[in-house]
Amino acid sequence: MATQTITQAFVQQRPIGDYAYSGPEAASATFIVGAVLVYTSGLVAEGGTDPIAILGIAGSAGQNKSAGVATTLFTPILPGTIFEMNLCGSASTSYTLTQADLGATYGIVKRTAGAVHWVVDQSDTTNVRVRIVGFVPRIIGGAAVETQLVGDVNARVYCTLIPMQSTNIVSAWG
Repeated sequence: MATQTITQAFVQQRPIGDYAYSGPEAASATFIVGAVLVYTSGLVAEGGTDPIAILGIAGSAGQNKSAGVATTLFTPILPGTIFEMNLCGSASTSYTLTQADLGATYGIVKRTAGAVHWVVDQSDTTNVRVRIVGFVPRIIGGAAVETQLVGDVNARVYCTLIPMQSTNIVSAWG
C-alpha cells in the first residue's frame, strides 16, 4: 500500500479528441492549473463549495486581473469525459481506497490542508458530482504497473461527471 501525492486534476480522455477553450476570466482570479471552473456572470471563475454547473478543468492559472481583461484556458467536461483526481476523505483528511469505491458517487472539494488541489470528497455522499469509473495504476520507472491499489491512501481515480452537473458548452458559447 502507498500514500499517493495529491496533485492537480486533469482530463484523461475526451469524447471527441483533444480540445481546449478559452474564456474571459472573472475579476481577481487566482486559481491554479487543475482547478474546477464554472461560469459566473459569463466569466470563467473557480468553483465554490459544491459547484453545480461545472464548466471544466483549468489549463492555465488565473491571472488576477480585472474582469474580462484576461482569458483562461480550460478543458470542458462534456458527457463522456473521463478525468483524474485524488480520492480524499474531505477537504483536509486522507482516505484509504477500498474496492467499494469503484462505481461510487461522491462530491468534490478544494483541499484546505497541504496541496490545495481539487479532489474527490469521499465523505460527501449528499452533494455528489462525480462517479468513480476506475483506479489509476501507479507509475514506477516510467511504466504503469498493475499493483494492488486498494489500500492506497489518497489514491488517484478516474471519474466522470454525473449528468446535470456540467455547463452546456454549446449554449454557453452560442
